Amino acid sequence: MNITALLLLLLCFCTAAQSTPDDASRCVNEESRTADNTYDYIVVGAGASGGLVASRLARAGYRTLLLDAGPRFRDEPVTTVPLMWPLSTEDRDIEWRFRSSNSAVDPGRDAVLYPRASTIGGSALHNAMLAMYPFPDCFSNLQQLTGDDEFAENKMRARFQRIEKCEYIQPSNKLLKKGHGFQGFMSTSLADLGLAVKPGFLDPQLVAVVKRFVLTAVPQNSIARFFQSLKKFPKNLPLIFDINAPGANLREGAHLTPSSISPAKGSVRSSVADLIYETEQSTSTLTVKDNSFVTQILFDTGDTPIAYGVRVQEGTALYSIATGTRTVGAETMYFANKEVILAGGTFNTPQILMLSGVGPAQHLAEHNISVLVDSPGVGENLHDKLEATMNWQMPRTWKLFQQGCTFLKPTPEEDPCFVRFQNGEFPSLYSSSGTLIAIQRKSDPAVPYPDMYVQIAVNKFQGYQDGWVNTTFYDGEDDTLSIHTMNTRSGPGKGSVRLVSSSPFDSVAIDFNGYDDIDLEKSARVFQDMRRTFRRLQRLGVVGEEIAPGNVVESFDDIKAWVRANGWGHHPMGTAKIGSDDDVMAVVDGQLRVRGVQRLRVVDASVFPDQAGFYPMVPIYMMAEKAADDILRDAKSTTSQCG
Repeated sequence: MNITALLLLLLCFCTAAQSTPDDASRCVNEESRTADNTYDYIVVGAGASGGLVASRLARAGYRTLLLDAGPRFRDEPVTTVPLMWPLSTEDRDIEWRFRSSNSAVDPGRDAVLYPRASTIGGSALHNAMLAMYPFPDCFSNLQQLTGDDEFAENKMRARFQRIEKCEYIQPSNKLLKKGHGFQGFMSTSLADLGLAVKPGFLDPQLVAVVKRFVLTAVPQNSIARFFQSLKKFPKNLPLIFDINAPGANLREGAHLTPSSISPAKGSVRSSVADLIYETEQSTSTLTVKDNSFVTQILFDTGDTPIAYGVRVQEGTALYSIATGTRTVGAETMYFANKEVILAGGTFNTPQILMLSGVGPAQHLAEHNISVLVDSPGVGENLHDKLEATMNWQMPRTWKLFQQGCTFLKPTPEEDPCFVRFQNGEFPSLYSSSGTLIAIQRKSDPAVPYPDMYVQIAVNKFQGYQDGWVNTTFYDGEDDTLSIHTMNTRSGPGKGSVRLVSSSPFDSVAIDFNGYDDIDLEKSARVFQDMRRTFRRLQRLGVVGEEIAPGNVVESFDDIKAWVRANGWGHHPMGTAKIGSDDDVMAVVDGQLRVRGVQRLRVVDASVFPDQAGFYPMVPIYMMAEKAADDILRDAKSTTSQCG
């Protein structure tokens, strides 16, 4: 070999060594790319996380494509009027009806309904709007796990402030405004107390129930401990004025529940959908495509696969669990010059990853899917809370249901409460999310912060199951009290999301792996406490018969068995979890980058290794804000794949 050939060979070797995906990315499918199908960033899923990330990237000047399988469903009564949220979960235009299966060794939690909204705005357009700050260690645990100081509490609190537009505290109130934001897209407010005390609404029955319920937040033997607790005043009070104030998530007590409802805009729902549409209208950099079902992430399969686009099937109600009218449109591809961000949620994110070749190798082989990256954690670590509901018969109809409300039947225009709501006549039953007051408590004095949540509602709610909306609103159950308990779970049991086929249109197999005994015991103890309290009210004639579990379920073991059989949940998380570099089950790193590939991130509820808070919406928004910061920080050093 002469010296010239040797130099040429050396030059080729050096060029190849330098042409790593991060510093000289290849332009894949260059001949197919046009100005109409190529963007800086592609975000898959227009829900709480995807909609926020896409909006932030677009507002920073990057051409961003936001894709969602569902339609635009803006300004509909079921998604704007707060108390209509249950109706939205059964609206055929946007409804996806997931169901959990279960392990054969545990009969509990089988066929639990998990309604999800397929629309621009995602489930943030059909949830109950509870807007609560995450658990004290939610992000500090991630900081310790990943070494990423962007998870520090002060930085995550600043991101909460960026999100929030607090409407229950005045910005001029220097004492109370600490930790709150006043310029964000998510309005927060407390329930209108006029629903309980104003003429026409004042209900002695409700006042008695709320009073006794709040007193359950007083610690046992409180008189004996009174003098010892004086030094902790006012933190020892059983009332928490602002549950979202710094440090409030460490305390036990009763509180009014903050909701993402905007009294300033007529007491309508406030959500990420507002941010999406405002960004779309005010910038030229955000493109929103609805009815666009992503079937696969496209990878350049070099030594380290690079995500460069997505394959999309246009149409309506394409997913097997959609209930709308199915139409099939064109198949197309979109290309990303910088990154693809996957925000499909706890069930769909692992499905898309696995269909794209990223997942447990053995499971992918079972469905004849070529393995791009053997990532055993994809679809694993599925977890949720354990929830269960008691019901009591009331002697009289609630005053709230004596206003002539028909819940939009036979038409919205014939519902007098809806007409008054539209005319701005408040207080209105419809301006509430349905939850007035709640208690957070510890399952054991030794736990570092409250891990149990109990709330009351004036309806017959028994969890998500077929026909639950009719039972709650339309079947004459206007004289029933519900006591809803939520256990954040401390047991080790975790479940999985698995493919049932290689078709992207088939739903997934969801297995929560039953319940752990410790969690059943925690829930049963709360049931016992609530039962003692409300049996006192029963003897006073304030409440009537216990409907569920009922008097036949009496012993502690019987209550545990009843909770096992009737428990449910609706906050699934964890199927693409964040983890340390030495955790083979960690799907993403601290910056939410998918391990084993490049230019792909996951930003949604699936990345949380554990439950993030009593309600997940705010933690998800906060995680999305951090992800947007991370992506924008990397944007300048992320070279374009095609010029």
